[in-house]
Amino acid sequence: MSILRKLWCGQYPLGIAFWGFYVGGYALVSLACFALFSLSGGAASVRFLSVLVQTAYLFVASVGVWNSSEQAVSQLQAWAARICVIVFGLSVAAIIFLAH
Repeated sequence: MSILRKLWCGQYPLGIAFWGFYVGGYALVSLACFALFSLSGGAASVRFLSVLVQTAYLFVASVGVWNSSEQAVSQLQAWAARICVIVFGLSVAAIIFLAH
């Protein structure tokens, strides 16, 4: 099973799903997209592709964290992770919406 599929299905512990994929993975994807955008000279098509890749990754990571939270050690950790996913997701949606 692929890494992203396992993430989507919630087969990673919550700590790995949240800190490894949601926080760390999204930071790496964002950095890679920023580097590509910078190297392209700010091409509109690369900007669009970067936003698309970041949004797709964030969606998969969000679902993965949500599904992994169902197996969390404590309900407090589960709800904290879910609240972070909701708040960050709404923040990103607002930024994308306001940027256009």
